[in-house]
Amino acid sequence: MCAYKRSIVCLYFVVLLGVAVMCYTQHLHPPVEIDPLPTMPRVKMPHMQPEEMTTFISQAETTMSERFDNFEPAIYNKGVVQDPGTPAWFMAASHFTSPSARNLSHVALISEETTKYIVKAFKLSRDQVSYGLPMMDVRDTSLGDHCPLEVDFPCQPRKYRAFSGYCNNVQSPHWGKANTRYLRFLPADYSDGVSLPRGSGGSDPLPSPREVSLAVHRDEDLPHPHLMAITAVWGEFISHDVAHTPQMTGFKGKRLKCCSVNFSDFHPECFPIRLPDDDPVHGIFLEMSGIRAVWNSPSDRLYSRTQRATKPSDIISRRVSGVR
Repeated sequence: MCAYKRSIVCLYFVVLLGVAVMCYTQHLHPPVEIDPLPTMPRVKMPHMQPEEMTTFISQAETTMSERFDNFEPAIYNKGVVQDPGTPAWFMAASHFTSPSARNLSHVALISEETTKYIVKAFKLSRDQVSYGLPMMDVRDTSLGDHCPLEVDFPCQPRKYRAFSGYCNNVQSPHWGKANTRYLRFLPADYSDGVSLPRGSGGSDPLPSPREVSLAVHRDEDLPHPHLMAITAVWGEFISHDVAHTPQMTGFKGKRLKCCSVNFSDFHPECFPIRLPDDDPVHGIFLEMSGIRAVWNSPSDRLYSRTQRATKPSDIISRRVSGVR
């Protein structure tokens, strides 16, 4: 399982348990320096001509244009969308995708497809994809033209923190900022090195997450000596305040339908969970709906799939004030 790290937030589990902890910030006297992220290992990359990069990007743009302009409108016109009021619809609604996130995800998907073509052509390893490919400069290509321009405005003294999270840390203004990618403790471990969900190491897929849940979590009454059910509810409250990962959407931002659809109408971003035939709760169904998260590619870079955080990582009780 990949572990993600937000740069500013102390572990909310500490807050959840009510333990008083002082986070290391520049407000301490004397200030405590935060250790920098470890440097990336150097990997040898094959030489690529600019014309080759242009060709890969062009192929990716053609492939994604087919999805955006033909496939997605076609399944939308067939009525292959989530039915309002169903559990899958409510799940998708809780992972709302803003228009800006959808626009950026389109650019990121072209970047991902370009990465796939390069990985296949040069047979790149996982380390080459994680550490070498992002160093390739694509700013003078059509892909670079689509990437949003990031401008680091100076942090000005102000009474209130920015809602976007920008400049909440004046030394590292982008730490915890909304609409940025999650950072990883470890490199991504996709089965194709780019975006396909992790496999067993060979050609076989991993067991269904539902099977793992049934094997690990038993329906037993094991009261905790001092924690109550409200502890889990409070954990969810804090979790949803500091992180929000939207789901991919289809034509016109409609929520994708991934179960009980024809194979020809199966969206590439669907990842349904297979249910065991003897499932004690959902045995009458074949699978649970699963949609992959909106993904984010660093501007002007080629990268394996990374997930986007659309909320800043500070605790401000958005659910109380009604802010999404």
